[in-house]
Amino acid sequence: MLDPSTHRIRHATDHLGELLAREPGWFEHRPLTSLVHPDDATDLKAALDSLDRSGGRMVIELRLAACGGETRWMEAVLSDARHDPDVAAIVVNLRDIEDRKRAEQQLRSSEQLFRVLLGHLADGALVIDHEGRVRFASERAAEILGVVIDDLVGRVAPLRSRPDGSIALSTDPDLPSVTLGDLSDEIVGHSGRWYELTTQDLGQDPVVDGMVIVLRDITEQRRDVEQLRHELELDVLTGLLNRRGFEQRVSARIEAGERLHLAFLDLNGFKAVNDTHGHGAGDDLLRRVGTRLQRATRPDDIVARLGGDEFVVAASTTDSLGRDQLIDRLAVALSGAYQLEHQRVRVSVSTGWSEVGGTIPLADALKVADERMYANKRWQADQPRHRAAG
Repeated sequence: MLDPSTHRIRHATDHLGELLAREPGWFEHRPLTSLVHPDDATDLKAALDSLDRSGGRMVIELRLAACGGETRWMEAVLSDARHDPDVAAIVVNLRDIEDRKRAEQQLRSSEQLFRVLLGHLADGALVIDHEGRVRFASERAAEILGVVIDDLVGRVAPLRSRPDGSIALSTDPDLPSVTLGDLSDEIVGHSGRWYELTTQDLGQDPVVDGMVIVLRDITEQRRDVEQLRHELELDVLTGLLNRRGFEQRVSARIEAGERLHLAFLDLNGFKAVNDTHGHGAGDDLLRRVGTRLQRATRPDDIVARLGGDEFVVAASTTDSLGRDQLIDRLAVALSGAYQLEHQRVRVSVSTGWSEVGGTIPLADALKVADERMYANKRWQADQPRHRAAG
C-alpha cells in the first residue's frame, strides 16, 4: 500500500519480503521506485501519474530488486483507493511472473526444448492449433482437466460454460461447449480450483504453430483477495458492515429487483457516556449495541454501522405495517440499560425510515431516513417540556 502523495510504501506483505529476501518491515517508508529496476522506473512513474485518467486501475510488468541484487519480474496491478476512507492509499497487488517471463524468452527454441519446458511448468500448459484442437498438453494440464493425455491431444479443447458464466476446463457433457474466443483470463479446472491463463499466439512459429496457454493455480490468491475485500467492508469495532459494505450489499439486492426498507438508528445518550466514562466505555457500548442489533434482525437483513453512533438496517418488508414493526422491534432491542465493564448506562434510540429500490437511489433514501431520524430526535427531546408545561 502506497502513500498517495509520496508513493512511499506504507505496508508490504511478508510474502513480498520472502520473494525479495528482505526482513519484515524493511519496505516501509521506502519509495516504490527505489525497488524497481532503473529501466522500469519510468513506466512505473507514468502508471502512477495516469491512475486518474485510466479509471483508477493500471497493470504493468516490472522488475523488483532482491536483497542480493538480483531482480524478479512482477506483474503490478495499481488500484486507486485514495478516496476510499477505509483504505486512503494506492494499492499495489504484485504477482511473481519470473517463471512466466523465463518461459516466454525460451518459447522460440527447438521443439524438443519447447515441449520439455512446457511439460515442467508447475501448473500446466497446452498448445492449441487454429482449429481449436490440442497439439500438446503437459501432464499437469491433463490432471487439471481430469483426463489422460491420450484422450486430450488431437481433440478439440474441452472448454465448457458453467451456470455462473465462468469458463471451465472440463469434459462434463452436461455443460455446454464454448470456443477459444470465449476464453477469459481466469478459468476453472476439473476439481473446481481456479487457474489464471497466460496466452500467446505463436501460430506463425513453425516450431509451435498454435496458441500457447500456460495455467497458474490462483485459488489461494482469489481466496485472499475475497478475504481482504470482506475485511475492508467490516466495521472494526462492532463487526457489522461499514458504509462501504452496506452500500455494496444493498446495491446488489436492488440490482436483483428488490425494494428494501431502511431503518436508521441513532443512540441518544452516547455522548454523555463518552464524556462521563471515557471513550473506552463508549466503544464498549457500541460493541454491545452491535450485538443486540444482530440478535434483533433476520439472517437476510443487511445490518451496518455507518459511523459514530449511527446504525442502519435494510430489510425486505411487504408493507408499511411490516416496516413499522421492524423499526419498533429494533428501537426496543437497543433502548434501555447496558452493563459495561465498569459501569451501567442507559440509552434510548431515535429512528428514521425510508424505502430504496426501483427509481429511488440509495444515497437519497439514506438522506430521507437521516432527516426523519433527526425529526424523531427533536420530537423526543420536546416531550419532557410538553409534560412539564402540562
